[in-house]
Amino acid sequence: MTLSFLTPFFAVDSEQNCFLSMCHIDSGCVPLGCSIDQYDRIGCGYFRMNIYQFRQCYQPGKGEDEDENEAWIRCAEDYECSMQCIKVSIFF
Repeated sequence: MTLSFLTPFFAVDSEQNCFLSMCHIDSGCVPLGCSIDQYDRIGCGYFRMNIYQFRQCYQPGKGEDEDENEAWIRCAEDYECSMQCIKVSIFF
């Protein structure tokens, strides 16, 4: 990964590398299941996505009759789905 220097912080050179960096910080970039964060919210998957972020990104991939919690966890454990969801919630 190429980083360019900005005093006193490093800048990531692409959107993809930004998400990979976030993924590595959040979970080591493996879907580790779910855990409770410092705000007592349950975060799941690659980006430790919580249910509020899933709702904010319009619940991608959720079937009409599918349980919201099942759809959230399924998305959180799918790198592409969770990345797209986090992207929407960041710029919401």
